[in-house]
Amino acid sequence: MNFFTIVGRLCKEPRQIENTRYFEIVVAVNRQFRNEYGLYETDFIPVLIDKTMNNAFIEYCFKGDIVAVKGRVEKEANGELKMIAEKITFLAKGSDKQCNN
Repeated sequence: MNFFTIVGRLCKEPRQIENTRYFEIVVAVNRQFRNEYGLYETDFIPVLIDKTMNNAFIEYCFKGDIVAVKGRVEKEANGELKMIAEKITFLAKGSDKQCNN
């Protein structure tokens, strides 16, 4: 089963990918465990959103906002993995100061 859910902060404004129907966002997701220095690490996950899926999200969510993304992972021809959003839920307005990617 290819199904993922992530919750984190938007690190970039949604931007349209040229010559496609997709927008791209980057979600910062904190890990639940500390590294050897006692700090929590953060993963920055690129997510593609079909622009027909949720126009309100693209218009009203900004860098720093907290979102939940449900989707699947696809492998591109060059071997890179990408997350394709199937549902996005806005959770809270946030501060872009916590997202320095």
